[in-house]
Amino acid sequence: MGLGVGRFVAIYQDYVAAGTLSGGSYLGLLPLSLAQTLDIGQVARTTNDNPNSSTIVADLGSSPVVGGVAVGPANLSYGSTFRVTGSNFTNFSSPVFESGYQTVAGAYTDWPDAVWAVSILPSNQSARYWRIKIYDASNVSGYIQFGRVIIGRAFRPSVNYEYGAEFSCDPIYRRVESIGGRRQDWDLNRRRGYRLSFGALPESELFDDVYRMRQVCGASEQVFVCPDPDDTDNFQKRSFLATLRSPPPIVQAYFGLGTTVIDCEEVL
Repeated sequence: MGLGVGRFVAIYQDYVAAGTLSGGSYLGLLPLSLAQTLDIGQVARTTNDNPNSSTIVADLGSSPVVGGVAVGPANLSYGSTFRVTGSNFTNFSSPVFESGYQTVAGAYTDWPDAVWAVSILPSNQSARYWRIKIYDASNVSGYIQFGRVIIGRAFRPSVNYEYGAEFSCDPIYRRVESIGGRRQDWDLNRRRGYRLSFGALPESELFDDVYRMRQVCGASEQVFVCPDPDDTDNFQKRSFLATLRSPPPIVQAYFGLGTTVIDCEEVL
């Protein structure tokens, strides 16, 4: 039985890493190209918080299928807005997708520099050029910075994950214990994780997005997981950049239907 909430979405098969980023005004030592690497600690930083400076233009080199766009982890203010436009023309005429102004989802958390701006397309679109414009002119830092720009396919299952889903939090720490048993701990961080079971997906979905995701991502390529895009209050707590602990299995459980499991952990 699926949960009666907004359905799970995973953005995967990122095209930005092999594309070209331009636009905006970025520091020479923290250029926009750093947002193409898998290391989210290498951030791109704008010279100021003017929307024209925090514009991102992605040339994907071709017109692949796109289902979602994500920028983060960023120092964005809650309540700031952004727009996403996709087109096959460099001047963004005749757009195939225009998000309009979207509000950065979520409420204040204890991780103010780990905010994501995410746009889930209602349906897949194909475009070579994508523009993301961030409107956060009152940012307390006076600039915008982010670690990744992701533009990729979206896995949107027709049936949501089942009850009993696990939302884990694994401590990252180092411990040294003396001969006498005294312990010294170094508390480093926390890593979120999900284990979500999908009990009755059509084979057409299993052998399309699920099959492609496990072949493309394996256990090292990054995906952005959104368990409930409609839960805007808790969006930042529940959604994060991840890798798969193991490629999702495909179990042909019934005639025309099958099951799978998304088992993933946060990228820090």
